[in-house]
Amino acid sequence: MSVLITGSEGFCGQHLARYCVTLGEKVTGIARKIHSNQTNPAWDTIENDLSDTNSLISLLDQLRPEVIYHLAGTFDSSDPTYLYALNVQATIRLFDAVTALAINPVIMIASSGAVYGRMSSATKAIQEQNPFCPLTHYAVSKIAQEMVALRYHLSEKVRVIRTRAFNIIGPGQPENLVCSSLAKQIAAIELNRQDPVIRVGNLTPARDLIDVRDVVNAYWLVANRGESGKVYNVCSGRAMTVAECLDTLKEFSQVPSETIIDPTRQRADDIPIQVGDPSRITHETGWRAQISFRQSLLDLLNYWRERLQKES
Repeated sequence: MSVLITGSEGFCGQHLARYCVTLGEKVTGIARKIHSNQTNPAWDTIENDLSDTNSLISLLDQLRPEVIYHLAGTFDSSDPTYLYALNVQATIRLFDAVTALAINPVIMIASSGAVYGRMSSATKAIQEQNPFCPLTHYAVSKIAQEMVALRYHLSEKVRVIRTRAFNIIGPGQPENLVCSSLAKQIAAIELNRQDPVIRVGNLTPARDLIDVRDVVNAYWLVANRGESGKVYNVCSGRAMTVAECLDTLKEFSQVPSETIIDPTRQRADDIPIQVGDPSRITHETGWRAQISFRQSLLDLLNYWRERLQKES
C-alpha cells in the first residue's frame, strides 16, 4: 500500500512512518523542513510546507497514495494567524489538490481532544457526540480543520476519517509539554546539568494520557477499518494527574530532587479534568491501548537521558 504522511518529521509523524514501514507499506513523508539527523532511509521525505496547491497536485499526481495521514500542523497558539494557516488553510489546499486530480485516497485527519475543552462536573468520559467547547486558538483551528474535511466528504465524496487523540506522551514528545518537561529536568539533574530541583506548574489537572505508539496504531486501524465520515476518539479512558506523572518519574530517577512550584509554568485556562471514551474505536476496529502509563513515562525519561547524554 502506498502511504503519504504530512508532518512526517513531527512527534507522531515519525512514529507513524516507522509503524507503516514495519507493516510493509511504501511510505512517503512531507515535512516543512527536513532535519538531517532525523532522516530515515526506510522512507522518502519531501520538503513541502503545503502552501501551494499546484505543487501539491504535482506531488500527489506522482505518488497516487492510497492513504493520506494528515498530521501536519502546529499547536503553538502564540501566533494565531500562523496557526490557522498551518492547521486550516493547508488542509484546504490538500483537499483541493486531491479533488483536482480526482483520486480517491482515504484521508485521515489528526484532530485533538482539545476540541472538547472543559468537562462539566456531571460529564462522564467524553464521547464523540459531546459538544465542542474550545478554550484555545489551537482547539478552534482543529475544529475548523475537521469541518473542512467534513465539507469535502459531504460535497466531494472524499473518503475522510477524523481522529481526536487526547494527551499523547512517549519517547520524542516535545519538551514544552508537561510530561516531557518533567522527564527532561530529571534527566538533566542525573547528568549534573541542572540543580536537583524540578520546577512545575499546577499539579492537580488530570488528563487522559495515551502513548504515541498506541496512537499511531489507532491511526492505522481507523484508516483501514474505520467508516468514512466518522470521527473516533483515541484515548485510554482513564485520567492521571500531573502529580501522578511527577511521582512516577521521580520513582524512576537515579538521584533525589525537590519540587518547586513555578508560577510562570501555571496556566490560567487549565482544565481540571479531561478523559475520553474509546468505546467507538474499540468496537469498530478492535483497537485498545496496550502500553501502560508507567512504561510510557519510563520510555520518555530514557529518551531524554539518551538525548542529553549525546548532546553533552
